[in-house]
Amino acid sequence: MPKIAGVNLDAADISPAEKALVFHQELVLTETTEKNLQKILYPLAEGQNLLLVGDAGVGKNALVYYINKVRNLPTVRFSFNQDTLPEDLSGSFRVLPSGFQWNNGPLTEALEKGYTFVADEMNLASPEILKRFISVFDRRRLALLEKDGSEIVAHERFSFVATQNPARGFEGRKNLPESIARHFTTIYLDHYPAHEEKEILRGLYPAEYGNVADTVVTLQRALETAIWKNELAKEDLEHYHFNLRTAQRFMNRALVSGLTDTNAPGFRDLVFTFFVEAFRLEADRALAMKLVAEVLAFDFAALTRDYEIYRSAAPQRPVAEYLAPAGTTAAQRMFFPLTASRARILDNLEASLTANDNLLMEGDDAARMLELCTTYAGARGRALTEIFLSRGMHTSDIIGALRPHGSSVRWVDGPLTAALRRGDLIVLENIDAAGSELVEKLNMLLDHAGRLALPPEAEGESILKKEGECRIVAIKRTRRSRSQQTISRALRNRFFNLHVPVLEGNDEMSELIALALAYEFGDDDSTLRKTLVQKLSLFHAKADEAAREKKIGGNLAEIIRYREEHILRLIAHAARYAENLNPGSGLEIMKRGVEIYYAGMLMDNDDRVQIRRLFDRIFADLPWDDIFASLADGKKKVLTELKKRDKKIVPPDWDKAKHFREANTGKAQKRLNGQELKKGIRIDTPETGGNIKEGPDAWYGSDTQGNGGQGEPAGGGGAWGYRTDQLFQDFLKKYKPKWDYHMGYSLADFYDVFGKMLSELQMDLENALDAEPEIERRLMAQGHRVDARRYITYQAQAGNDRIFDRTRILHSENKLKGVEFIFVLAKGRRMFNFKAAVSAIVALQSAVEILFDRKIPVKVFGYSDFENMKHSIDINKYIATDGENPEHSQKVQLFESMTDNWNGDTIEESQVLRYAAEQFSPEAVTKFIVMVSDFRGHRARAELKKEILSPPSQELKELAQEYAKQNIHVLAVQTGTRSIAEHLFKEWLWIHEETFEQAPILLSEAIKNLILRYHRVVV
Repeated sequence: MPKIAGVNLDAADISPAEKALVFHQELVLTETTEKNLQKILYPLAEGQNLLLVGDAGVGKNALVYYINKVRNLPTVRFSFNQDTLPEDLSGSFRVLPSGFQWNNGPLTEALEKGYTFVADEMNLASPEILKRFISVFDRRRLALLEKDGSEIVAHERFSFVATQNPARGFEGRKNLPESIARHFTTIYLDHYPAHEEKEILRGLYPAEYGNVADTVVTLQRALETAIWKNELAKEDLEHYHFNLRTAQRFMNRALVSGLTDTNAPGFRDLVFTFFVEAFRLEADRALAMKLVAEVLAFDFAALTRDYEIYRSAAPQRPVAEYLAPAGTTAAQRMFFPLTASRARILDNLEASLTANDNLLMEGDDAARMLELCTTYAGARGRALTEIFLSRGMHTSDIIGALRPHGSSVRWVDGPLTAALRRGDLIVLENIDAAGSELVEKLNMLLDHAGRLALPPEAEGESILKKEGECRIVAIKRTRRSRSQQTISRALRNRFFNLHVPVLEGNDEMSELIALALAYEFGDDDSTLRKTLVQKLSLFHAKADEAAREKKIGGNLAEIIRYREEHILRLIAHAARYAENLNPGSGLEIMKRGVEIYYAGMLMDNDDRVQIRRLFDRIFADLPWDDIFASLADGKKKVLTELKKRDKKIVPPDWDKAKHFREANTGKAQKRLNGQELKKGIRIDTPETGGNIKEGPDAWYGSDTQGNGGQGEPAGGGGAWGYRTDQLFQDFLKKYKPKWDYHMGYSLADFYDVFGKMLSELQMDLENALDAEPEIERRLMAQGHRVDARRYITYQAQAGNDRIFDRTRILHSENKLKGVEFIFVLAKGRRMFNFKAAVSAIVALQSAVEILFDRKIPVKVFGYSDFENMKHSIDINKYIATDGENPEHSQKVQLFESMTDNWNGDTIEESQVLRYAAEQFSPEAVTKFIVMVSDFRGHRARAELKKEILSPPSQELKELAQEYAKQNIHVLAVQTGTRSIAEHLFKEWLWIHEETFEQAPILLSEAIKNLILRYHRVVV
């Protein structure tokens, strides 16, 4: 009887065919691993459904695979996504020449045969779909409604294990609703401490790689800590993650290269590749370099020199090796110049694919990543399958589906399935545009299992395995704004990340132009050719600089850029007309090309004149007849000889010592790091008009102890510590706002401290604030996916010809239509020194920015009695949007307004609540008021009970209840040292000493829950 972590298990007796479904999984049984195994094994042995929750790379699936390997029990894994339908799990009919055949789905198969069913990322599926299988969760049986209504009772060995990433930090994954989650035993898997990660890697790799394992774990921990402290990648809109998956990729690469010495230059180069080049921004790379120097105990200046040599070194392989033999490359409309920098990228690409990595190539819109893949495949003689993903694609479009075949139907592989069968190099273009509902289907294919589960109607094998030379390359465009779609942190972690820069800069453009001229006109090292290269490079650089700085194209909505395509098209234009020229016509050809490919992008004629003048100034007095004669001779020579680019283009000679440049590593020190904002501030209350600040000798008597900025009554002073009305009136007369009540921080400081947290919150709410996707089932008389059941009915002449499945998953952009928010912030002088007051502003700024990105109309008001005369209320509007994201200057103004002018007195909130309720637009359907205050009015009381039962407080409570009947819901954000709001409001949040650092998260969660609880979709 096998035993794991002290738990006895029964081994299964299965057939040889079923052994293929038992995954070979090795684990290093550390203390944490055994604890996680015990958490799983006991409820598993008791027949419980399990929900395993853990960060990416913690080993959710690996633990299940290991248990089943020991038990000799098959595992059936299905990756859930937003377009998962019931028949994907239960099964469907398949059309055969002999008739129709029912094929069990993966869940049905596991139920019947007693396998373990792993529901990977189950929370991605619609809860309304999951409810179809409550009978499986609850009674371990399933009625096959899609077949004949028969019921399957689960085999005694059957178990159901669901997995998911945590709800926070993973791009808006939702938690399962309680109606489903209550059927599961939820287990949060523990993270591995650093020493155990080292132990795991040492156990998986040969003993001589022990130091490498220790170093990579230490370095990854340092990087992760810097990321979560918002020191690293704080300005980047993408989200980086280093865990055991990353470490194993590093170790695999070290193993392939035989790198066992952590002091070797090759080891440092590998560290640069994984842990420095992984970051897109130069500032992040510089900080990563400092962390690397600390971990490796290496001199920073020496390490910087090594890094510069690494970045500027010649390709490991000659450029000619990446040039395919003539006639073997795929046809391209434009020449693709293979510069030295691109050859270095191909080196990294080949190293990653050789180590069996999944590769994620990421770059700006202008980066030519697909051409790099095509070039590599052509040079290596690899079959390449390009799959262009887009929003709205159905999973079957890439996996396969039933398609019409003559008078019948048959299964047709999608491009991904066909490529896997052939073992191609697979390129997934625009993986970020596809969205999680399509990409998450690939989860099992992208992890160490390397498998793809086909739908039941598929022919042949139900599970395909990535074997041999088959590799997955994904292409992603760099995220330009927080509202733009991106891939999840969990999905990114399944790839080795390779940044592909846009080709620019004078040296690179000169190299590119020289290659293009050689391609079009043949090699020539004459002075005339070198002059032409120099002039063309200068012209292109100046044109791009003018466009980038808005000196031209200023009347266009977006900045235009001149990229390599423009200069390549200009050269190709010249090559087309280079022969049989009349004297003087060479200049005309170039001017015509510039007019088409440079000036043609500009709408304003004055801008076009600038481009023409730039051309005339740079190319003045150039002997165009001689140049074109030389080019034409070279072109004739090229046309009469066999055009072998691999022999024609050779890499430039590279002398490391000659090209070495000392790096400029100086960096100005920040005057303000923003940490005070995060921790809160504390100052004394400013002067009230007397000779000294408030304290024992303040206006309300020397027998008091003053409020010390805390506003606590019954402690010797307080909110208003006056003894008589006359004394109070005397104070009002002598009061002068001498002090500038401003918190002293800017929006830039806010972003510096809370930027990473804000970005995480926006990810968390990205899907959570959308209503559930709607599944629109449509059957049409035309289409490309055949519904097998409808087809059976049609063949039996018992139904109509609407047999084509046009089912769609709808993600309406108008789900939040009718939602409006109004924020009102108490700006009383009494609350100015609370930590909670500082964090409340931070939370407010976070909340409104998230709502801006969700295109929800927002208004923000601040209120107080600024004159302290108790006869008027000052309510100031700070911002009002109609759903569009405001300009940065408006966000700056909002933050400054909230942090400034805390000079006034506090007032009764009921008056402010009435005012706010009148500020919603006529289009508002679901109205939310978020009120931030200590809710103590202007006459604070010593006892909490008296505060709650006071007439102003009870009036506020009744008013909130009345507004709720009108679909105006109030969220009370309580600041201060005592909680009053919970006794007055149904929806409340208390920000106090222990929670103020988490204020943005708490308020954002509260707002999300408000919308999900009260908003009804407008149809």
